[in-house]
Amino acid sequence: MIIERLRGFLGTEPEFKKKFSEQIKDTDSLVDQGVLDSFGMILLIAFIEQTFEINMDTEELLNNDFTTLENIEKFVQKKLS
Repeated sequence: MIIERLRGFLGTEPEFKKKFSEQIKDTDSLVDQGVLDSFGMILLIAFIEQTFEINMDTEELLNNDFTTLENIEKFVQKKLS
């Protein structure tokens, strides 16, 4: 469910929709695929916080790898548990 919501956001948000493809695997780096840059990361973090009703502090952002859908899902699952 988390990955599907992330895919839905990336596929419809104007910042990402031209760069995001359903062909991108959950383990592909969104940075390497050209989907995420620094501004995109801010948008993605805001979406995650709002959608899943979680807060991320600076330390969490620095200590986690948010470059793949799989890693983001693991982080969100951990925060929700």
